[in-house]
Amino acid sequence: MYNVSPLDGQGSNHVGVVGMKSRACFLVLGIWIGACTSGTDGLEVTTVPGALNFDEVPGSVSYNVGAEITVLDKDNGIIVVGTPDGLLGLFGLELVELAVYPDPGEPLTTGAIKAITVRDNGILVAAEQGLFHTFESALLYSPLSAAVDGLDIVAMSSTGSGESEEIWLATDDGLARVHDGLLEMIDFPGESLSPTAVAATADRVLVAFETNLYELEIEELTYQILAGDFGSITGIQAAGQEFIVACERGLLVRQADGTYHHYTLRDEGAGAAVDAVSYDSNSQGVGLYEDGLLSLASGSPEGLVTLDPPTAGRTLAVDDYGNAWVGTSTELVGWMVGDVVGFESEVSPILDQNCGYCHTAGVSGAPKQDFTNYGVAVAMADSIVNRVSTGLMPPGAPLFTSSPDDYETLIRWYTTGMNP
Repeated sequence: MYNVSPLDGQGSNHVGVVGMKSRACFLVLGIWIGACTSGTDGLEVTTVPGALNFDEVPGSVSYNVGAEITVLDKDNGIIVVGTPDGLLGLFGLELVELAVYPDPGEPLTTGAIKAITVRDNGILVAAEQGLFHTFESALLYSPLSAAVDGLDIVAMSSTGSGESEEIWLATDDGLARVHDGLLEMIDFPGESLSPTAVAATADRVLVAFETNLYELEIEELTYQILAGDFGSITGIQAAGQEFIVACERGLLVRQADGTYHHYTLRDEGAGAAVDAVSYDSNSQGVGLYEDGLLSLASGSPEGLVTLDPPTAGRTLAVDDYGNAWVGTSTELVGWMVGDVVGFESEVSPILDQNCGYCHTAGVSGAPKQDFTNYGVAVAMADSIVNRVSTGLMPPGAPLFTSSPDDYETLIRWYTTGMNP
């Protein structure tokens, strides 16, 4: 029996083990979080109305994935795309399937991708055939698969690393936590629905059961429900001590000081539907809603890109440069709203170092071209990128192998409007 501190000093919660059985080499614990007897009304939320304004539409690049996009995320800067057939990674200009490298007796494929969470190193993928983690550009079967066997996972969140890592799971059977070789099933009394979204930081968890949202304090396993009419909750992300929540009726933000703000994204009425949320590498929130993409870089929502009204479910991820990637049906679109790559400051030195020796003087029959000239580079950009991406140039030392960072810079310049 675990004792839980009272939320307001007047009552107490009790956590009891209601079931234990062996699952492979893992123990499975059923845990009940008792109701607070103090009758607390829940955490207060400040509602902030207001529609957003948008600037000019930035450049974009699109890909036909060839299968329904189920989830988007990033793995060490690479955008990864989950589909019913497996996991793809966007390497430069090409979507490449991440192969599974199995040991004897392990699954040969992932099957349908259901959820992804970023870990301290790489990502963890929940799929039809179990859990997988990335190693370089491949997928390995995770030993944690035995712990979650039989659970239908809809969302995941990881905190910590190594032996201190905790993985929180929203499953059809309820909220679960994998920690130190144990799978714990956590029950909220009176809550009959299955969780639809979850995100965790080092000391707390936000978990949604369709329209109900709970803040769970991890160490003491006490919780409070958030007071508000948010509609269905479809996604939660965490960074540091902050959370952003995608709601049917607006965007919910938990600040590091524990205060909550509900942005309706409308001047009046119930609020606009938010499909998905994500964080960039600087822990700045980005949201995808009815009218387009929004940013929380200034602390409150600001319009980034206006988009057509959604006709299907949409997913969202933000790369390390702040560009927003939107998945709709089988189409992946990258909106170049992040850091601008400049030709003179970044691209010209790369072309000079890798192309200048042969092309400036026409060595070995190479056509004379001054690729450090912006006009020349733009006019020949398609050819340059094609030859570099296929490894034809520089000869004998493909740029994506010899200097991956330079290759990435060149591709970003090409796909973000070829800025001077």
